[in-house]
Amino acid sequence: IALEFEAINKTGEIALEIISGKERFKVSYDAGNNKLALTGFDFLEAKPIGAITLPRPNASDTHATISLRLLIDRSLVEAFAGDGRVYFVRTFFPGQLEKHLELYAKGGRFKISRLEVRQLKSTQD
Repeated sequence: IALEFEAINKTGEIALEIISGKERFKVSYDAGNNKLALTGFDFLEAKPIGAITLPRPNASDTHATISLRLLIDRSLVEAFAGDGRVYFVRTFFPGQLEKHLELYAKGGRFKISRLEVRQLKSTQD
């Protein structure tokens, strides 16, 4: 999954959630604090993974584009942000259940310039 966006008014949150059965994985960006956070949900129990303040390319750039790339396989989610300057990884076992993807914003305006979802072939099949 590739997502590029910018916060128009430097407030609010944009989030992307991957849902498979009772397992959930959420990556969110808080525009007011310039923080990227990852949260894993296992059987509806929230388990925070971590949060990091993203470096801005230029302090005077009020509408910096944030890039996010997620790689999801059979046992983990890898998240890359800021053109690879930020990296998170979390175990995630979505299994063979139907997977859902949700993208939403709360409390602010965001301009999405890219959203791309690709399914890769397995090397084990």
